[in-house]
Amino acid sequence: RLAPAAVLLAGLWRFGRATGLDARRLGWLFGVAAVLSVPTVNNGQVNGLLGGLALLGTADAMAGRWWRAAGWFAGGAWVKVYPLAVGMLAAVARPRLIVPLAVVTVAGFALPFAVADPE
Repeated sequence: RLAPAAVLLAGLWRFGRATGLDARRLGWLFGVAAVLSVPTVNNGQVNGLLGGLALLGTADAMAGRWWRAAGWFAGGAWVKVYPLAVGMLAAVARPRLIVPLAVVTVAGFALPFAVADPE
């Protein structure tokens, strides 16, 4: 339960900083997110992790860190496929993200097949 909460908090922090929120508005962002995400974190659901990965990917895409953003988006897609939609939306807004996102996502999905026992 601690790891998804930590990823969500890191995602909120990085996204708030990337959008230029001051300390007061960043506090509001954390407060509203806490009210909405406490039940998810308490139940041990993966939604907090996916939200945090999407926020981290969005913050890195805004900063122009294409490969790192692709890694965050693909990490969410390896857990559940629908977070990849956030990555594809970011790739529409930032076309330089398209190739890294495709490479990292395909590599992540192909990795289990590449390391599996052939028998």
